[in-house]
Amino acid sequence: MRSLKELLCLLWITINADENFEFGLCATVNYLSLKDKLNFSEYKLLYNYIQTNRPKWYQKHYSKADKHSGYYWAHGSKQPRLDWLTTHIKKQK
Repeated sequence: MRSLKELLCLLWITINADENFEFGLCATVNYLSLKDKLNFSEYKLLYNYIQTNRPKWYQKHYSKADKHSGYYWAHGSKQPRLDWLTTHIKKQK
């Protein structure tokens, strides 16, 4: 199994390379799993890390009330996701 840092880097590369990016972090993790780029253990590790380390301002009840569908940032916006990933990649040893 790859390290969390490697998985976060894979996610960063995937989002950065996608010229038609329209989704979010979780959907991209699902995509990587469906394309057999992640095994089940890696999928769970990455998905759980995202859920556990979501932006501090994010609250699920706010998201639902605002009809945000659970997205932490604007739907399809790459840069805030890349920034978040960069921060969390740097936190890994």
